[in-house]
Parts: sequence; structure tokens; C-alpha cells
Amino acid sequence: MKKFHGALHRRKTIEELSDKFILESIESVTYRLEDLHVYKEMFQQLEAKGLIVTGDFEDFLWSTKGESNNFLLQFDCEIYGEINQALKCYSVQKMYNGIKTQTVRHNIGQIKEAIRNADAYCDLCANYNTKVANVRKLPNFHDILLFDIALDEYFKTCTSDEDRLRYYPIFLWWRITRIIPMRPVEFYSLSRDCTMKDTEDRYWMVLPRRKNSSRHLGKIEVTGTVQVNQEVFELIKDYKRLTSAYVNDSPYLISYKAYRKYVKIKSKEKAREKMGATQFINLIDRFYDEIVTRKYGDLERIKPGDTRHFAFCNMMLQGFNMLTIARMGGHSQLETQLHYHKHLDHFAQSFVHHAAQVLRMKRKNLWRINWDNATQGIIAKSRIYQISDFQETYKVEHGYCTDHPSRCQVGDCRFCEFYFFSPEDKQKGLAWLKDCSDALESRLKEQLELIRYVTKSINYDFATLTYQQTGQERLSSASNELRRLMDQKAMVDSYLLEDEL
Repeated sequence: MKKFHGALHRRKTIEELSDKFILESIESVTYRLEDLHVYKEMFQQLEAKGLIVTGDFEDFLWSTKGESNNFLLQFDCEIYGEINQALKCYSVQKMYNGIKTQTVRHNIGQIKEAIRNADAYCDLCANYNTKVANVRKLPNFHDILLFDIALDEYFKTCTSDEDRLRYYPIFLWWRITRIIPMRPVEFYSLSRDCTMKDTEDRYWMVLPRRKNSSRHLGKIEVTGTVQVNQEVFELIKDYKRLTSAYVNDSPYLISYKAYRKYVKIKSKEKAREKMGATQFINLIDRFYDEIVTRKYGDLERIKPGDTRHFAFCNMMLQGFNMLTIARMGGHSQLETQLHYHKHLDHFAQSFVHHAAQVLRMKRKNLWRINWDNATQGIIAKSRIYQISDFQETYKVEHGYCTDHPSRCQVGDCRFCEFYFFSPEDKQKGLAWLKDCSDALESRLKEQLELIRYVTKSINYDFATLTYQQTGQERLSSASNELRRLMDQKAMVDSYLLEDEL
């Protein structure tokens, strides 16, 4: 397998397991002066292999062996002292990792150019007011869930094709772009023939994305075709059937003419070939005004671009690596998606809180799809289970187990669906739950930081569009552990929520 060079790591072979497999240790490299002897030893090994032809470590000029000819590495930043020495160590580590000397020379040139222009760049920036980039503020998670419920309920209760067609573009947008991180303009530009089924009964969607013409180092070729499930395929097929009378010569999936049939505007809008941002925002607002607000009151409204953020966060929490996410999301550089990492904590916390609410209401036999404004009042007056409601119970810490302990697969009662919280001392019981909830909160934060770290540490090869398998395995394991912690905290918090009523 080719060496990766997306990030700087130190690799060491621990054991050769077979002719094909080796056990390696991989660590992220941070330059430290006390490690200088390590880099000098690497330099000597590169000399022994013939990769460094002439020059000592202390020299400012090294001759290195390339594929067809030699390349000179020049370290002429002595004015910056330690930076020049760090640059030598950087170059040695790169070459030691198997990176081509031509690539190393290119990297050194870029770094030196940045160093030499640093002062001029800072002087230039000082003439302008700096604007702090704000992270997109996503709507309240509870309001997002109510929108989801309202949309599902509307389409489940539609009695005619006319009613379905009225808001079908929103339904497609909600179902597709929460899974595939598409920009709104990409959704509006989907081709009418954007889906297909192959000979192996797999379903695919073609996205309206321009391929990168540049294959320079650091640029990623985004994918234009992604696999989708049968539900998405059938939804698009149904929408195409309903809009067949409005198609004419338009090549786009979302029908502007079908949209105009239901919209009422004072001034005559010019005919368009496809729906745009203004029309789609108008459609979302009408759905809120006519459907959502009438049932749930004024909610924080979702914007067309929000679902792209939902999709990115979901993929990150599920353990997708940065290269896969970048190609799916249409990013030509990995660094672009780091912006979305800032949403992960809020997204995870919101998920846990919602899951706790669902568990609590299911336990009280109250969960209903029609979650209206009177829900809190209903809950407050609801019948609370008594221990006599269960056929078999076993005394455990601060409550009872409603299943036989011999069948226990959880270990801690606080994480188990068969646990019935009924403490003899309520304050001690609540403190016991709260301590666990706080500990899980800390572990969740640590796990999210681990996911961020592992995500950034994976090596990627942009030329072959491959990634370090051991890094992906670590990321998958970390994501599985995160979901386990989220499930545990949701269960514990569901008992604490009962005490709030």
C-alpha cells in the first residue's frame, strides 16, 4: 500500500506478522528540540539508503535522490534560527515516511515562501477590519423534530395527489439532503433523470457537481454519484409521476411550473426553467404558516442550507472519515469540513435530550406521533406506574428489576430498559442518577474530542482517493463507543426527567 502524506506522522514497524501484514505504531509528530537526536538518526539512515546523496545535517544544502534525477533541498532561513532547524527535521521526517523528494522540495518551497512574506502579509491585513467568522446557528433541536413530525404527518394523511404535490419538493429536500450533504443549489439543479437502478438492484443518484480539473496535491476529486436507498428512489419516481404534466422541456427534477400552480403572488413572476432559492424559501415559509404554526405555534424555522449541516454532523458521528465526507459533500479540501466540527457537541447533546424524552414517554405509555402543545399538561396528569403493575420484580439498587437478573446483559441498572426507579430515599436515588449523568457527560465530551483527533490524524492519499485503514478502524471504534455512551446517558436522563414534573 502506498504511503500517505495528508498529515505528518511517525511510523515504526513493531512486528512483521506475515509476508503481507505488519504491525506498525503511528503517532502524530510535533517538533520538539529535545528530539533533535532522533531526526539526526533518521538522517543517517536516509544517507545509508542513498536517499541523501551529499550534505550533512548541519549544512544548508542537501542533494537528494529522486526517481529520475537528484533534487536539491535548500535551508536558507538561518535568520529565523530554530525555524530553519525545524524545517530540516520536517524534511527528514517526510522522506523517512516515504514521501518523494520532489514533493518534499515543493513543500519546503511553500513553507519558506510563507515565512518570507509573513511580515508583509501581516502589514497588509492590518489595513482591514477583521471579521470573525460566525458558525451557522442551527435551529432549536426540539423545533427541528416538530417540523419533522409535521412533515411526516402531512404526507401520511394526504388524501389527494394535489395535496402531495403542493409540498412535495420540501418532502424530497428533507429526506434527501439530511443524508447526502447537498448544497441547496445542487438540490434545485438535480436532473429529472438523477436516479438509476443497476443490475444488482442497487439505487444511485447523480449529483450536479463539477469535477475538479486539478489533480494537484491537496485537491480532492469530489464524487458525482452516490448510492441511495430504495425509499429515496421510489419517492423521486412518485414525484416524477405527479409532475409529468408539467415537465415539457425542463431537464430538472424539481418542477417550477408545478410550484407556480400553488403559489399566489401579486406581481407576475417571469417564467423560469427551474426553482431557485427565493421560490424554495417561499415554499418552506408557506408550509410553516399553513401547517406547522397552526398546530405547534411559532417555531424557529429551518433554512434550506441547514440540512447540509445535519448531514455532515450525522456522518461525523457515525464514523465517516474526512475524505469520504469531503467527497460526498463536494469539498475540494479536507480543512473545509472542520467548520462543521463545531456543531458536534450541540448535535450530540440535543440527540441525547430527545432520546431521553422518547424513552421517558414510552415508559409512561405516552409517546404519540401527534405531539401537540398540551403534551406537558398530559404528562403531568398521567398515571405513574406502580411496582404492582409488573408481574415479576427483583430488588436492586434504588429500585427494581422487572426482568430476571440471570438474563441481564447490561450490568448497570441505570442503563437498562427493564429498570424501575423507585428509591427508598429519593434524594439519594436522584443523586445516584445525577452522578452517573455527569460522569457520562464528561465521557461524551472526551469521546467527541477523541473523534476529532482521530479524524484529523488519519492519513489520506488524494491521488488514489484512499485512506489509512487502521485510522478508519480507530474512528469507527470511537464512534461506536460514542453512540453507546449517548444511549446510556439518554436512559439515565430519562429517569431524571420524570422528577422534573
